[in-house]
Amino acid sequence: MIAMETISHNPGKSTTSGSPSARFCAPARAAAVAALAMLIALGVGCSTARRRSEPTNLVANLRFHDAATERRFARSYRSASLYEDFRTVLLADAIAMDPSYRRGFVQMVSKSYLLSDADAQAMEREQQAEFASNMSLLVFLYGGNNRPIPLGQAESPWRVLLQDDDGQILAPAAIERLRPDSPTYRYLSMYFDGLDRWSQAFKISFPKMDKVTLGLPTGKQPITLIVTGLAGTARMVWSDPSVFYGAPAPAAQPPTALLPAAPVPEGAQPGGAKP
Repeated sequence: MIAMETISHNPGKSTTSGSPSARFCAPARAAAVAALAMLIALGVGCSTARRRSEPTNLVANLRFHDAATERRFARSYRSASLYEDFRTVLLADAIAMDPSYRRGFVQMVSKSYLLSDADAQAMEREQQAEFASNMSLLVFLYGGNNRPIPLGQAESPWRVLLQDDDGQILAPAAIERLRPDSPTYRYLSMYFDGLDRWSQAFKISFPKMDKVTLGLPTGKQPITLIVTGLAGTARMVWSDPSVFYGAPAPAAQPPTALLPAAPVPEGAQPGGAKP
């Protein structure tokens, strides 16, 4: 409990004595106590928000440069937060590497490195092959301090999982820590602020069946990235499976039935030619 000094006030009599400086400090001290009482009241009022995990948060590692960027990444970007009282436990951001992201990335690398058309096309095919076999995400984590997060290792305080559209919980097939000088960082810095020493970046891939290519329907469950540990669990949800599977190809139109040929009168030549 915080001890507070009570100051009485009598309109007809001063409650302070001694030097003018002491009398001058009394109003300031009263104001300070009132401010402290207000802060305590606010703290009591906020105690119901002891811990929360939300699909989106107000303070994240990444921040959009502008409204156009926010619209560009509206389908692929998600964030979540976890707090203990007023202490940050976890800030998480995730960007699904959907076809739109991959096309933009290839274009940026091609322009930066002056790739030939053949090299750019080879890179695009590589991206398409990876998308067909994996659900890949770029994940940025901040655990409340600047200590490294050894994600994927036994001593890591956090574990990352994916619940797919069929409701199955998947473990990562690969976890790659991203370096600040990597092309991925360069690409994201075109659209986001917040790529600094506080956020730790990873590329995380989960196995996937290429349902669209196989002509299979996607499941009914939203795809959910889960970051969990002893301190709590944060979830990021994508309700649109095409972010991870791509849009299905338009159904082929059935061939138009051929109309029967008109009968040719006896003695007439095909095509209306005269004998």
